[in-house]
Amino acid sequence: MHADQGFLLPHEWFAYLHKRFHVLFYKLFMGTNGAAEGKRKLMAFWGTIKEHDPRRHALRPGMPKDRTIPGWIHGDGVPCTKNDTMEVCSWGSMLSKWMWFASGYMNKVRNMVPRRGNKDNDTKHVFVKILTWSFRALAMGKFPAKDWQGNPWPKDSQGYKVKDMDLAGGS
Repeated sequence: MHADQGFLLPHEWFAYLHKRFHVLFYKLFMGTNGAAEGKRKLMAFWGTIKEHDPRRHALRPGMPKDRTIPGWIHGDGVPCTKNDTMEVCSWGSMLSKWMWFASGYMNKVRNMVPRRGNKDNDTKHVFVKILTWSFRALAMGKFPAKDWQGNPWPKDSQGYKVKDMDLAGGS
């Protein structure tokens, strides 16, 4: 049995909030009132993170400290019926204490794949692969050049129109 299931892609949500709700974006992701204050807060945050702090790994060489928002990810299963769970991945910014976002799927659908069979199409495997692709785009700050399966975007697709563009307009 095959059924599509949509969910919130972190890099698309991040870009959408920046484009459509610019002021809210800075409140949600940086806890500030705008870009200038946000950049100062980012510089202050990264200035306090020592070289051996695990959070430092998020700041790759060459990545600008005033544009790299430190984030967190948490995965969990949430019971929704006697026999089923909703697997959820929540995520957000370390600079905002009151807001997080979530994506998820039903565990019941996942269990339709045989335990010893090919799990490439297992719902959990695909969900994690897509989220990893989206979080990688978020970490790089750019829309992906290819789809989550590594295929070039079709020329008439939205993905093709925005590939390699900055998620937050370069700010």
